[in-house]
Amino acid sequence: MFFALSGFLVAGSLERSKTTLTFIGLRLIRIYPALAVEVALSAFLIGMAVTAFPLVTYFQDPLFLKYLLNVIGDIHYNLPGVFENNPVPKIVNAQLWTVPVELMCYVALTVLVLLGGVQRKILIPLAALGLALARLILRLHTDHWRFPNPGTAPPPS
Repeated sequence: MFFALSGFLVAGSLERSKTTLTFIGLRLIRIYPALAVEVALSAFLIGMAVTAFPLVTYFQDPLFLKYLLNVIGDIHYNLPGVFENNPVPKIVNAQLWTVPVELMCYVALTVLVLLGGVQRKILIPLAALGLALARLILRLHTDHWRFPNPGTAPPPS
């Protein structure tokens, strides 16, 4: 539902944008300020407050610097010494999984626009269908051509 609603909103933004560059700028303004605040709060406030490590060790740990890469869409879920005893240990803000998917959708939509998707409206649904089929084929291939059982957890990707 999130991606469907987001897709409708992004499509409206694309339609209202005068240029592709304006559209890209609006997407960047929409994602990066909130993402930067989230990463800063998680790394510098929450992480510092709940880490099991001394602060010097926390800031020097490579996991800390890797977590800061979340700002550019290179998603990492761990901060040093944070949430180690949770039921799902060491995960900080698992919802960030959506960021690279969202960025890839923006790139794909921009490419479609540059290829004439606005003038030839059939290109966008055909591309969506093609991407969905490609994803299904890739998933079937990695699952050795078996459909996943809906009653079980998906295999790790």
